[in-house]
Amino acid sequence: RLLQIRVGKCLPPADYQEKLGPEGWPCDIPSAYFKDEVSEVEATLAGLKGNESGHPVHIEDAKFRAALVHNTLHNEYFKDLFPDHVFQPGDFGENFIVDHPSLTVNEVCVGDQYQIGSAIFRVSGPRFPCPKVDAAQKLKGVQKLGLENGWAGYFYEVIQEGVCKVGDEIRLLQRPHPGFTIHRVASGMWGPKEKQDHSREFIEALANMEVLIPRGFRITAQTRLARLNAEA
Repeated sequence: RLLQIRVGKCLPPADYQEKLGPEGWPCDIPSAYFKDEVSEVEATLAGLKGNESGHPVHIEDAKFRAALVHNTLHNEYFKDLFPDHVFQPGDFGENFIVDHPSLTVNEVCVGDQYQIGSAIFRVSGPRFPCPKVDAAQKLKGVQKLGLENGWAGYFYEVIQEGVCKVGDEIRLLQRPHPGFTIHRVASGMWGPKEKQDHSREFIEALANMEVLIPRGFRITAQTRLARLNAEA
């Protein structure tokens, strides 16, 4: 079930600098990283009502970034490097917080369709975390691990508008791309060199996966496929 919903308005960088102290905030444009908890939200084709984004890249891909999902079970994955750190709700700038094993990055696949309340969402791919992930938690390395493994969350695209409430069941409707889990896509594209998947089968599948978020994933896969074709 949906444990928590968070939405946020953009704030000027100075507000984040004041909140985070001398380490600073690695962004010079307004951001809605830290969000407020709400009991329900209206999901529209343009995104979640009341939720903003200030980064031009995020706005460009807004359709594919309607809601950021974070599974609290992923917090355990970071424990090896950060055993004393306690992750709090909202630390990843997420919109939806869940905690079920079937909703981890090892299970959720790109293209999955989920119904939450009266809205239907489609998984558009892993998050490509920026330095704000490290800055928000005053740690070094969370961003890197999140990028390499998908642990920093994954995105939903809205394909049927509706209302979601805390406590709503998250029901899987379709899985058109079984095997292309969030973890596999993130690791295959951006993991350590020994874990990246440079096979034509993998790259070609992502390059042609229209539901996959473009920037950082589908477009990058298309670039890599073009390189493979040139080499061939």
